[in-house]
Amino acid sequence: MKEIHNRKPVILSNEEEYGEWLGTDDFNTLRKLLRPFKERLHNLPGFKAGQFP
Repeated sequence: MKEIHNRKPVILSNEEEYGEWLGTDDFNTLRKLLRPFKERLHNLPGFKAGQFP
């Protein structure tokens, strides 16, 4: 993973900001890693759509 010092903060709801901050390859990898967790979150009772990016 690239060095991420001295970069602007990540805006979680905006994929372009994420991509710019991490680099596209890193972002795609991160998205693949997070997908199962995201799906699990969406299946939890009481989960509100849009609560997490």
